[in-house]
Parts: sequence; structure tokens; C-alpha cells
Amino acid sequence: MFHFYCFSYSSLARWYPLGRATSGVRSVPALELSADLRRSHLKPAILFVGGVASQGDLLSSQLLLALADHLLSHAGGLDDEVNSYFY
Repeated sequence: MFHFYCFSYSSLARWYPLGRATSGVRSVPALELSADLRRSHLKPAILFVGGVASQGDLLSSQLLLALADHLLSHAGGLDDEVNSYFY
């Protein structure tokens, strides 16, 4: 799913691995959203984390993907609240 956002919204989204899960088996991905990906590491940020513990966290992962989808699909449009997060 991250690859889809990075391809569809290449000027606003990128993904990268944060490292390995505590099990050491799978990589933990990060999705970064910004209007300026070249300088976004210099700006204040909000970190949302999903899917951390057990079975019940599937909803939190889906919720964060829905949030990313909403922000990306409404950025640059008429939604002033969404634009305030990017610009």
C-alpha cells in the first residue's frame, strides 16, 4: 500500500524502512507525508504508529492508512484543514 501512495503522490509521499521489528524478522515501514520531501526532516512532525501489539491493532493500521489516503487525496484541493498539514 505504501508503494501505491508513493507512486500516486510522488511529490507528497515517500516510504522508508525504520528498522526491524523486535522479532527481527520483518521490516517496520514508515510513510512520510510532506509538501517538501527534501526538507521535511527539518520541520516539526507528528508520528502515528499502528499495528504495534496484537490482533486488535489491525484496525489501527487500517485507520492510519485511511488517514494517509484522505490527506493525500485532499492535499492541494479546497480542503483548508488538510492543506494546513502540508503547506
